[in-house]
Amino acid sequence: MEYNILIETDFFNLLNAGYKNKGGNALENSYREFIKVVVDLCSTNVKQAVFALSYAETELDFHLSMPHIKDCLGTVGLYVRKAIAFVRRMQDHVAATYHLHVTTSTSEASPPVSSESKPLVKWTGNAVDLVEMVYGICVMGSVNDGDVKFKDLAQAMYQFFG
Repeated sequence: MEYNILIETDFFNLLNAGYKNKGGNALENSYREFIKVVVDLCSTNVKQAVFALSYAETELDFHLSMPHIKDCLGTVGLYVRKAIAFVRRMQDHVAATYHLHVTTSTSEASPPVSSESKPLVKWTGNAVDLVEMVYGICVMGSVNDGDVKFKDLAQAMYQFFG
């Protein structure tokens, strides 16, 4: 699985090189290519997109924390902020899509469930809200003394809520 597919784009190459006005529209063009790669990944490989988007968000947050970008209202800061906003929206989209996919595939493949094995509680809210709740619990370190992977916690919570 290529979890780093998004950060190997020209957009990240320019950010990592400490973009120094490399002529014309280099940053704008590389940003547009980055967006195309994100959209393509999210529409073709949802499972890979979950990890790639998370990794890209982490890298973008890092760039945003760098002093020359953090307080910058110029071009680089603008594109980093735009990329973070887009990545986060795509994460929401992927979470909703993935939840629908899981619900559809399990409902078709699973045998009828007896009333004894039905969960006591069932998540009826938005899938994105559940993902955000799991992320919050993971970040707070309230499970397993903070030694739990997001993926493992998410899987346990999805099973808990049915």
